[in-house]
Amino acid sequence: MAFVAPIQRRLESLAVRTWHSSQPSPTSGTQGYPLRDPITRQTLHLYASNLILIKSLGRHYGFESLFYWQPSLFTKRHRSPDEQVEAEEISPFKQTIDGVYRRVRQSEALNNRPRFHDISALFDDLEAP
Repeated sequence: MAFVAPIQRRLESLAVRTWHSSQPSPTSGTQGYPLRDPITRQTLHLYASNLILIKSLGRHYGFESLFYWQPSLFTKRHRSPDEQVEAEEISPFKQTIDGVYRRVRQSEALNNRPRFHDISALFDDLEAP
């Protein structure tokens, strides 16, 4: 899985570039931040492309893969104190993260894949960290 770290770095770089180039500042009087659809669209495109790439690698090298869309702090209804601190630190990205998660749930291209599993709601009602 040596290619996971470069992909994550690319996603983070893309998110930061897109976010900073078009977002209002927190002091601009705007309530919250608008959903950045380019980030959402590009994130889902990159993720779907990774599924295709890994499936191809699996065929070539003889392995099977499973894909799990992970839970987010923002989907969890009851947060521990540490989780609440973390959620507050990344709160400027909440609408973008929520948008990505919403689009994943709606994506037929992802959800029709038998090896893709959206487990993002797994901890929604869990009160423990």
